[in-house]
Amino acid sequence: MKKLLLLLFISLCFVAFSFNAFSYEGEIVVNKKGQPVLLKNDNTWEILNPSGLHNKVVFTIIDTVNLIDIRPIKDDFGDVKEKKVFAGCSYQFSVKNNTKYKVKIVHPEFSNRAVYDKLYKRSSWPEYMSWPRFSQDEPLMPGREFKSQTNWEFSAIMGNTGLSLNPNQSLTSKQETEIKEKYGCDAQTREGLQIVMGLTYGEPVVAFPSSANISRKELKYYVAGNPFGKYPIQEEMRVY
Repeated sequence: MKKLLLLLFISLCFVAFSFNAFSYEGEIVVNKKGQPVLLKNDNTWEILNPSGLHNKVVFTIIDTVNLIDIRPIKDDFGDVKEKKVFAGCSYQFSVKNNTKYKVKIVHPEFSNRAVYDKLYKRSSWPEYMSWPRFSQDEPLMPGREFKSQTNWEFSAIMGNTGLSLNPNQSLTSKQETEIKEKYGCDAQTREGLQIVMGLTYGEPVVAFPSSANISRKELKYYVAGNPFGKYPIQEEMRVY
């Protein structure tokens, strides 16, 4: 019996040593109940909900508008020599705080790079990012929700269709319909939008208070895209 207890004690010590030696900030391990556990940078841990949107800051697409933008191209004398047709989709988002912490929504970005490269001609200024504007003057309290401003141009993902018009030429109704079908919201969102967790002026796009002990590496476990909005947002995101 003593040998058995000794072996058990040695085993537990080995497990504890292995845990401390090989675990690191932001790592997820699985406990005996099969639950994912996030190891935090302050030597604490938290059981995660792997499915659903519980305990996360959730972004949702709530409205969209198909856009067509006719851009004049001028010669050296300021005269319009042709017009380029750009088209795309503008998005309105909501963000809901399902965590127990108050947070600040700094400046989230939404990317559609994969779809953008398939749909559009290369241009000197690619517009595959949408930057919705949320209220930045007040924190988003637990259980509360913000909606982005309906600044359709600023939050649009647009691209060059490759179609050119003469200076006095306009699109026909048929052309407008075809352009919206090929480059509009339905076309753009076939592969979903991706949340890009970047830094804006040195701050993460979703900022938690220091008391939450959530590091930059751990942010991706607390931010999610809603698959059940007007269009789905992919869960996958970059952190840099």
